[in-house]
Amino acid sequence: VRPEHVAEHLTDAALQLGVDTRAEDYRAVAAQLFDRLAPVIGKATCVSVVIPAVTRLAEDVSFAVRGSVAASFMAAAPG
Repeated sequence: VRPEHVAEHLTDAALQLGVDTRAEDYRAVAAQLFDRLAPVIGKATCVSVVIPAVTRLAEDVSFAVRGSVAASFMAAAPG
């Protein structure tokens, strides 16, 4: 299995989790996945796919989802 195949499938899974309204935990995990996948999937996909998805998650009605987005950004911030 090549890394690009893994990233492709995980990006699709994260996108599906990010719009799942059954449980806020799914959307919170999506934010974490996007954070972890960003270095692997490349700038173009981040700009066209990840940023819009994370923006939606940052505006979620659930505090837990918004908190997951913020925590992901904090983990990526330089020390």
